[in-house]
Amino acid sequence: HKDTVRFLWSNEEPCVHKKPKLHVYRFNRVNFGVSSSPFLLAATSRHHIEKYKNDYPDTVLLLDKCFYVDDLISGGKDFEEALQLLRSAKNIMVAAGMDLRKWISNDANLMEQWKKEKFDMYPVDKTLSVGVNTNKILELSWETHEDYLKMDTRGLLEFVSIDKNTKRFILQAVGRIFDPLGLITPFTIRVKCLIQDLWSEKIPWDDPLPPHIEREWKRWCEELPHLENLKIPRLVLDSTLDEDIIELHSFCVASKKAYGAAIYLKSRTRNGDFS
Repeated sequence: HKDTVRFLWSNEEPCVHKKPKLHVYRFNRVNFGVSSSPFLLAATSRHHIEKYKNDYPDTVLLLDKCFYVDDLISGGKDFEEALQLLRSAKNIMVAAGMDLRKWISNDANLMEQWKKEKFDMYPVDKTLSVGVNTNKILELSWETHEDYLKMDTRGLLEFVSIDKNTKRFILQAVGRIFDPLGLITPFTIRVKCLIQDLWSEKIPWDDPLPPHIEREWKRWCEELPHLENLKIPRLVLDSTLDEDIIELHSFCVASKKAYGAAIYLKSRTRNGDFS
């Protein structure tokens, strides 16, 4: 792979009357922008992690399944389990020169312990975005104090305030919605149905919207700020549940406009209550 990313370098000052002496160099590290770089990162990480599967099977499983691009998103049932898992995860990745940084937790005691162990941490009073893509679109944030997820619509609100009202503009707005868990699908599906209508009516890219579509589009934009009030509990299963009695209930529906599915997890606590 190194030979495919060679480049020429000269230590001499540029001169039109003299041919410079060129040196051929190769990158010693994976460089950003090469199409194979994501694969090389994933393959290298997995190869390194696999070396520890006999000594740290639980941690290796965590590192294999719980990375979101280059962010590790995981935890444990209690303080001790989380601490031991994440200690070993950090040590494994440090051995590959990939130190895990910017640690944050909903447990103040765990944060305090990390501080004692010199972990590189987020400030306690900050929220952590769990959905950061390469364009820095922060739509899904984690409020650690109360342990809930919420939407950050500031960027989208700023964009729709331009108020161009064309098919191109609506598509650009939809492209700015980052909802990997589908938490706001009941809201976003409405604007996607508007896009269907625009295509079926053969509306040109930059023509004004038809009045009936413009009304729906403006109504959707007016409701957009309310997403800031949406708080989704992060916790799905806690340590009080009887893990032997967990059920999944699935529902699906379809129409001419759209189709969707919802899955509910039904569980019973050790004292017999259902949630």
